[in-house]
Amino acid sequence: MLNCSDVKKTYFNKTAVENISLSLENGRIYALLGPNGSGKTTFMKMIAGLVKPTSGTILYENEPIGVQSKREIAYLPTESFFYSFMTVKDVGVYQDFFEDFDMDKYTKLIADMELRMEDKANKLSSGMAAKLKIAATLARAAKLYLLDEPLNGIDIIAREKIITTIINAVDDEST
Repeated sequence: MLNCSDVKKTYFNKTAVENISLSLENGRIYALLGPNGSGKTTFMKMIAGLVKPTSGTILYENEPIGVQSKREIAYLPTESFFYSFMTVKDVGVYQDFFEDFDMDKYTKLIADMELRMEDKANKLSSGMAAKLKIAATLARAAKLYLLDEPLNGIDIIAREKIITTIINAVDDEST
């Protein structure tokens, strides 16, 4: 599904990612582990097509990252991506941007995450905002999900439920 060969990313005189080579198979869950500042986010942004590698190749389904791969890869960033005026319901506008966004699935995920459609996205606690980002990302029928620190801000009690929700949402896509 994804093949990376000698991928490198530099910003001026700083190397963010150095010579990563790996292959990911369809139907599996992978984790990138490493200390803060080791390039995990930059690497995921390159796979998602948000950042271009300085050198090396990234192939998704044997094609370079581009318009088609962006249709099939869902990326959950660590940063918030909601406008200040948005309610939880308004986030459903992403169906206008992503052909594979399923509003029914989004509504179900919002209920599973114990969020309310009328809540303002920018007024949510960090944990609730993280749940909203997860719901918005998993509402896509993507072939590849890149989740950058999906448990960031999630309290210890809710973590198991969130992990189960992620696995179930992705598993639903493969059936």
